[in-house]
Amino acid sequence: MVFDTENVTAGTGAELISNGSTSELKWISGSEATFVKNLPDGTYTLHEVAAPNGYEVATDITFTITNGVISSNAVINGDTVVMVDEMIVTTTTTRGGMIGEGDMSNTTTTNNGAVLPGDVSNTRPSTTDTTTTTTTTTTTTTTLADVRISKQDVFGTELAGAELTLTGKKINGDDVVFDVNNVTAGTGAELVSKENTSELKWISGSDSTYVKNLPDGTYTLHEVAAPNGYKVATDITFTIANGVVTGEAVVNGNTVVMVDETAPTDIKISKQDVFGTELAGAELTLTGKKINGDDVVFDVNNVTAGTGAELVSKENTSELKWISGSESTYVKNLPDGTYTLHEVAAPNGYKVATDITFIIVNGVVTGEAVVDGNTVVMVDETALTDVKISKQDVNSKELAGAELTLTGKDINGNEIKFNTENVELGEGAKLSDDSAETKLVWISGSEATYVKNLPDGTYTLHEVSAPNGYKVATDITFTIVNGVVTGEAVVDGNTVVMVDETALTDVKISKQDVNSKELAGAKLTLTGKDINGNDITFSTENVELGKGAKLSDDSTETKLVWTSGSEATYVKNLPDGTYTLHEVAAPNGYEVATDITFTIVNGVVTGQAVVDGDTVVMVDEKKTTSNNSSSNNNSSSRNNSSSSSNKSSNSNSSNSRSNSPKTGVEDMSTIFFLMAIAAATAFLARSKKNEKE
Repeated sequence: MVFDTENVTAGTGAELISNGSTSELKWISGSEATFVKNLPDGTYTLHEVAAPNGYEVATDITFTITNGVISSNAVINGDTVVMVDEMIVTTTTTRGGMIGEGDMSNTTTTNNGAVLPGDVSNTRPSTTDTTTTTTTTTTTTTTLADVRISKQDVFGTELAGAELTLTGKKINGDDVVFDVNNVTAGTGAELVSKENTSELKWISGSDSTYVKNLPDGTYTLHEVAAPNGYKVATDITFTIANGVVTGEAVVNGNTVVMVDETAPTDIKISKQDVFGTELAGAELTLTGKKINGDDVVFDVNNVTAGTGAELVSKENTSELKWISGSESTYVKNLPDGTYTLHEVAAPNGYKVATDITFIIVNGVVTGEAVVDGNTVVMVDETALTDVKISKQDVNSKELAGAELTLTGKDINGNEIKFNTENVELGEGAKLSDDSAETKLVWISGSEATYVKNLPDGTYTLHEVSAPNGYKVATDITFTIVNGVVTGEAVVDGNTVVMVDETALTDVKISKQDVNSKELAGAKLTLTGKDINGNDITFSTENVELGKGAKLSDDSTETKLVWTSGSEATYVKNLPDGTYTLHEVAAPNGYEVATDITFTIVNGVVTGQAVVDGDTVVMVDEKKTTSNNSSSNNNSSSRNNSSSSSNKSSNSNSSNSRSNSPKTGVEDMSTIFFLMAIAAATAFLARSKKNEKE
């Protein structure tokens, strides 16, 4: 077998002698064990070349590794090979005596020459005679034992936190004095004794503690105090004879095991509402299984019902039943196990809570519902509430196309979590992909939408975007307390109504001549009816007069009056409805135009006189003067020619202005035709006169 020293981890104080790969691994032991890793299956021999001073060289140890398993009488804990060195105790007895006076036959000398107690009363040294001493040395060996002390729970798990003491008597009756240097405290353990003592004290940890080099005798392991949730164990007595440890609590040759049983546990069961107030009237049961799987049997004498509570179970039972009161109920002396608290019926206005499971292990109560160490709290929420959300216009008609969100906070300030399965969409409504766990998003339809199973809390209904022609509404806040919905927008108990007003519209009013030039000096009025037939109310603050325009004192709340200027006038914030633009008086030289009617629906302006989306154009034409001059019969052909020419010219003129809105006049082509005839007649008359001259 070739050992690689890179696989050797020397313990504290140990010194590795071998270097590199070797078939004989050599080292000097330290104060901690040495690890040799990555050993293949095979047979190994551990040999002590030289023992420490005062110890005998141990016998070789042979061990085998088969399929990774170490086998040998010297193996403990599965992978630890233990070689024990025994101490050398030397006793020297002097037989015979000195030639001369005195007798030292009863004196004992140690191997360092010290004289031990004996009878030296007749001993006198001689100054003249030669002293001859005959010495016979007898060597006896006493085997010391290492003891591992394990403090465990009933599951065999090392148990920390126990305060322990160890005392002992040697076979001669003397107290055993423990050398603290021979104590190796386990992980997490604490050695209380700081100097050699006849009563060794320590606090147990998560690993066993070793007490080494113990002489033969009788020992007592005592538990001063047990960890929380455990009972103090009975004292354990064990003996060591010729280095062998024996006793009822001894296992694996040298391990003394002390077991602590859990102390029975008292629990407090509290039935509360969501505000943390004790809630009376809930019918509850408690069942449990011990760690061995048997049912826990509850002793009704160990149950203390809280004020107002009623114990339904009247005798010992595996299902404890009671009605909660205004104070918690105590159930005492419960063994380790798993327990289930179940609510059979909740008080009026509350939902039955989900079962609660909690565990008692080593007297410690654990579980999500456990507070303050041993209090199990079951909370009843108020019955969940269904809310109807209606998006309406100002006429109380359901309004489709609004994007809405609903968010909320419960009474503890936590965000409400919505389940889309609890949403019943109205006709035409659609759930949005933007919906999240804490935000419900949908598009309104022609019917209201129901959001069901909402817990108590404060909710906000928000409009992300309104339908075309409507203004986004202000957020609505409503609350649910004990299943009751309240808020300014709440009607009929559980219906939340959000109203969208129509969007107000700005209209530009332009007074023009036939050449599309802004025409000043026209006195105009604007009146209207909303979609319900009511008179539109105007505010002069919403009028932005064009340059040179002037607001008239004749304006009233329902009629806007102004005189046009050289720029168009804006009338802002007009609601949906039908409007009439009327010209009271035209500028000098212009005809009064016919009234113009336009409508606003969902913020969109429509009508024959509307251009560019929001501009209403009223055109004034110039006044015309009739010419009564008769035509010259002799010049009919020229007149006809001129008339035809003028007609053509008039037609082109008419076409050139056809794009300008015209109101309040008959067909312009007819007027221009008559004007052309008059002009032709005048021209012929002037031509005839010129010929005569």
